[in-house]
Amino acid sequence: MTFDVASIEQSFRLAASELGMCDAAWRFASDVDAVGGEALVRAVKDAQGRTFPVLDAVFAKQLAGERPVVDAAPVAAACSELKRLVVVGVEARWLDALVVALPDVELGVLPSSALPGDTARMMSNLPSRVALVGLDRFQRFAGPRSGLLTFVYGATQSSVFVLPEWVRAQGPDVRGQFRSFIGWNLLGEPPEAYPRWLIEVAGDGFTELVTS
Repeated sequence: MTFDVASIEQSFRLAASELGMCDAAWRFASDVDAVGGEALVRAVKDAQGRTFPVLDAVFAKQLAGERPVVDAAPVAAACSELKRLVVVGVEARWLDALVVALPDVELGVLPSSALPGDTARMMSNLPSRVALVGLDRFQRFAGPRSGLLTFVYGATQSSVFVLPEWVRAQGPDVRGQFRSFIGWNLLGEPPEAYPRWLIEVAGDGFTELVTS
């Protein structure tokens, strides 16, 4: 596999649109490392990190010898009282783990529009029991044993970085309709690059904030 550092943006956009920014970044980091080692990882990070801050953060982790952690158990524990859950955003390997960990929970997925992809192809990789929902119909999942979950791309002591859809999905008119508001932090610390594609919100808006 070869990489053209200058033109990797288009292929990463496509991957991120269907796999999620974090999942795609880890896959690219592994492949880039296999092709060109640390020097190529650093070159791609320098070339594309400002455009894709999640890629920048993941490639920094790759350079530090870290690998993705996919442990859905703490999130499943946070969902233990729920019968329905809407997941805001898609991160393929973490979403797959969550589907397995919550076999008896009715699941809906609300994809991000920041990097739109082939929704039908994305959903074909998930079990049929997982429903596609939008901002216009996710509230059908509402109820006293329902929750909203979003992937979080880094957190500070007071704030977290999330997809724009999260702000709209858990606004004041919605908070009284759901029991739990869960964040699954995939990066730990926030990206060092300007968080394009993301929005910073207060961390105290979550009933649970789990770090992968």
